[in-house]
Amino acid sequence: MKEIPILFSTPMVLALIEGRKTMTRRMVKGTPLKWLDDFTSEYVAMPENGLCPYGKPGDLLWVREGFSEPVVHDGCEPDYYFKADNNIRTTGYKWKPSIHMPKVAARIWLGVTDVKVERLQQISKEEAIAEGILHDEIGFKDYDMERAKGYGHPDYDYPHVQDARISFQSLWRSINGWESWNINPWVWCVSFKVLSTTGKPQLKV
Repeated sequence: MKEIPILFSTPMVLALIEGRKTMTRRMVKGTPLKWLDDFTSEYVAMPENGLCPYGKPGDLLWVREGFSEPVVHDGCEPDYYFKADNNIRTTGYKWKPSIHMPKVAARIWLGVTDVKVERLQQISKEEAIAEGILHDEIGFKDYDMERAKGYGHPDYDYPHVQDARISFQSLWRSINGWESWNINPWVWCVSFKVLSTTGKPQLKV
């Protein structure tokens, strides 16, 4: 069993905590892209090939998110504060980029349940919802590009759309750039279950 770090934006951290997100898509890069020229996507995604940088079923992912420097209170164990728990306009903490989060600070742990490879635009309605898009009784929500980068709560003043896939398309573009949807890249589709949002889980051996 491997323990692998994975980055999530602040809105997606909230989706994990709220139980809305059980899937993530990441662009295929490097050697696996060359394999896709010669082999089927099903073969490339086979766990025994070891090509997916996000592990295989049974592996653990620990989430890197926006966080603060550790705060020590009266000689106790240091506390970390997380950007997803605070509105950036009112907090007094100095946030550090998620890429710098050490493993010891990780509170969210995921268990990989499935990995596949496909083109980005193949996503289904059900998978779009599993990606953690926002929706309510009015409909799904469009992710404004400037507001989907971790500034406050993602449910702030977003217009509604009718289609879950369009909502995911907007979310993808807000993270990866406007043209990233149009090029329809190969993506790793990683399904997982949230094991803990309060620190590394104690797993039975």
